[in-house]
Amino acid sequence: MSIIKQVAKNSLIYGLGDLLTKLVGFLLIPLYTHYLTTAEYGVLELLDLTSYIVGFLLAMGIAQAVMRFYFEYESEEERNRVVSVALLTVWLASAGGLVVLQVCAPWFSEAVFQSADYGPHFRILFATLAVTISNEIPLQYLRIRQLAVRFISISLCRVSLSLSLNILFIVFYGLGVQGILL
Repeated sequence: MSIIKQVAKNSLIYGLGDLLTKLVGFLLIPLYTHYLTTAEYGVLELLDLTSYIVGFLLAMGIAQAVMRFYFEYESEEERNRVVSVALLTVWLASAGGLVVLQVCAPWFSEAVFQSADYGPHFRILFATLAVTISNEIPLQYLRIRQLAVRFISISLCRVSLSLSLNILFIVFYGLGVQGILL
């Protein structure tokens, strides 16, 4: 019975974290529609889709692999090695990918928008993506270790920071899509 309680508690906490992230995105829609033109909103969606595809390729499913392989080992040393190797691999892939993607930003701009004007947007997008991918392994480790409260605390801090920066960059600095990316 205690296992069921633990699973239910962790599921509720992780679900709450995911819900809050989605809720903040939902609550930002009126802000976006007020401060962004329809064209800018379209640009944002295309950038988001590009980020999803590139992120999927760059992350290589390593965070999910950690969850799978972590429990195949019995000793704490071997389990820590799984996490360390995954983290190092993600860092190297992110750093290498970031260099290549920064160079290719004008190409992405041309391919997606038929214009080189969005190269700076792609540069910001790719830098953010590298950081985001690098954070996946530590967050997965918190889930593995069943540190749900720490996980949700970090998630709430990230959401609060994102919300605050979006408001600052969009409303007060008028940066539009670039502000959202920053």
